Amino acid sequence: GAIPFVLPSVEWWNEHVDWFLYSTLWAPHALSSLLACLTGFLLLWKAPSTTGWRGLLRYSMPAAAALASSVGASIYVSLVFAAFLAVWTAVTIGRKWYRETGALLIAGSISLVLVQPYLWSLRGPAAGPASGGPSFEFTVRAFSLAALVPNWGLSPAWRLMLVNLPLVPLNYLLEFGFFFLVVAIQWRSYHRGGQPLDRGQLACVCMVGTSFAICTFLRSSVIGCNDLGWRGFLVAQFVLLLWAANLLAGGFPADLISASERRLLGLFLILGAAGAVYDLTLTRVYPMLADRGVVPPLDWMAPDRQFGKRTYAARAAYEWAHGATPETGTIQFNPKVAFQETTAMLYADRRAVAADTACNTTFGGDPKLCAPIVARLSELYTGSSGGTESACSNLPIDLVVAKDTDAVWNDRRSWVWQESAVFRSDYIRLFRCSKERVPMH
Repeated sequence: GAIPFVLPSVEWWNEHVDWFLYSTLWAPHALSSLLACLTGFLLLWKAPSTTGWRGLLRYSMPAAAALASSVGASIYVSLVFAAFLAVWTAVTIGRKWYRETGALLIAGSISLVLVQPYLWSLRGPAAGPASGGPSFEFTVRAFSLAALVPNWGLSPAWRLMLVNLPLVPLNYLLEFGFFFLVVAIQWRSYHRGGQPLDRGQLACVCMVGTSFAICTFLRSSVIGCNDLGWRGFLVAQFVLLLWAANLLAGGFPADLISASERRLLGLFLILGAAGAVYDLTLTRVYPMLADRGVVPPLDWMAPDRQFGKRTYAARAAYEWAHGATPETGTIQFNPKVAFQETTAMLYADRRAVAADTACNTTFGGDPKLCAPIVARLSELYTGSSGGTESACSNLPIDLVVAKDTDAVWNDRRSWVWQESAVFRSDYIRLFRCSKERVPMH
């Protein structure tokens, strides 16, 4: 039988703290946002060394463009970095670094102007208000081992404070491992010096502290995934990586770290590297192992262990559709999906009228407009409607997708078998929503 305890990613054991490798594989847009933020900050870092207002503008204006572009890549990463910049602005005022304060205020003002069109597109009349509830909620970061603690009749709020909060250090020790020890050693180094932190050290501490505070006590709640807590830690992890590189390069006094701490650092480093290898390996082979019956398939994989064949067939169909439709074309699949229609997102490069049964209105849009669309598509894919004509005549669809996992596929009298498909395979068929004749594939 299948091995039930193999996780598709090392991150899945607990509330995610997405490392750079995992983010590269699953959320590269978050890394793009971080790079834009850091580019903007490095420009601002240089601004105070210039003379006159022109010098400030020469660095503040491109910094504003970089910071504004980060919002479009990942609003959660940019939110954490914006909070850090607010803290850093307060620090510069307190330290009387007024030229740097000026550069920050100029860049912040310009970036707010530049990002307005994007923010307006999220909240404007065309998009409508998001229907997924509040954007953020107070929390204390979830910890899988906290589930082992008895409830004792506590309300959710009290459980967060009395169970999750005391376990935060253990949570982060297990999540960060090597980097948790690096933070402890770095803090000891600062304390041992007995001198005020210099500008660079202070910026790093503020960056780490802001990221930890937000990602520990706030969560994004538009959807079930806590994207703020998962992606926002990248800001802190950048600094942790710098500190770790300094430690490994011998940048700390030899007597600062005991022999036992060195052994523990080595052990944690090996465990962290093993986790990275695990992620790289399982990301590539988990679907194959699921098809072979070694591990259980995820809910969006093929329960009959034919996920590989279905993925290949879907890729071929969507790549054909890519060449058969304009860039503004719409390809509609069955909106009743498990999690998401992954192959369409990867290969179609085209829009869908309804990506799921909620039309993704958690991110914006009117659910009332979604309901009749999904009802019409539901009739199509359950076989209760006569064929594609009703959906095609009432919805802006270019191609209709039918898969062998759709209920209508199993009815030999349905439109899947009676209408002429422009693309067909054993697992997927495409139907043109027009009278235009196209070559059969």
